[in-house]
Amino acid sequence: ALSVVIFSAGRDLLVDAGTYVYNGAPESRGYFRSSHAHNTVVVDECDQSEQAGTFQWRSRAVARVLPSPNGEESVCGEHSGYGRLGSPVSHRRRVSFGEDGSCVIVDELSGTGVHTFDFLFHFSPYADVHLTSDSPLRVEATVTTQQGEALLVFCTAAPGEAELIEGWVSPRYGKREPAKTLRVRVKTLAPLFASTVIGTFAGEMGQKGVDRCAESAELLSSTATAP
Repeated sequence: ALSVVIFSAGRDLLVDAGTYVYNGAPESRGYFRSSHAHNTVVVDECDQSEQAGTFQWRSRAVARVLPSPNGEESVCGEHSGYGRLGSPVSHRRRVSFGEDGSCVIVDELSGTGVHTFDFLFHFSPYADVHLTSDSPLRVEATVTTQQGEALLVFCTAAPGEAELIEGWVSPRYGKREPAKTLRVRVKTLAPLFASTVIGTFAGEMGQKGVDRCAESAELLSSTATAP
């Protein structure tokens, strides 16, 4: 739930992993159905919905659309998938676009207790991805394709660790290709707030977009109140 897919200049930037196969490879089937294969947030390494066999689910996250705050042009939603945890967590996400064409993603993870939050960003198999800044509170990555270069900036008020890991993308049934995935892991006490700004291939995000990312995360954290 709340996975984001981004296209820029007619090309994939953040991708959906696809299906790969239905039968004959249960581990692969499980991966492509999992939350870990999507551009979302995974809590305590658990899927948002619990799988039960090839096509069934033991439990399913319920997602809903929320009104945008203050009438701004954005899409806002939340899901209940982590309500089953011993210390329940609710994930709310807001997506909007800046005047410079950048995509702004704001995540709010409400709850109590200490949790491990994995923020996942899956890139096209044809993208060359590099971490250019890996501080505990701000992560920057460049994404290069034939269309040009994009910049992803992730900010949060709690320290985290960024890593480029190997993932998979299935462009059509029965085929899969290796692709880079950016995982930012934050282990902290809930609630947690994070902001991501992605400057698209055709846009010019610049330093203003980078600063906006940091300011968004800091503002959300400073104004948060416990449930």
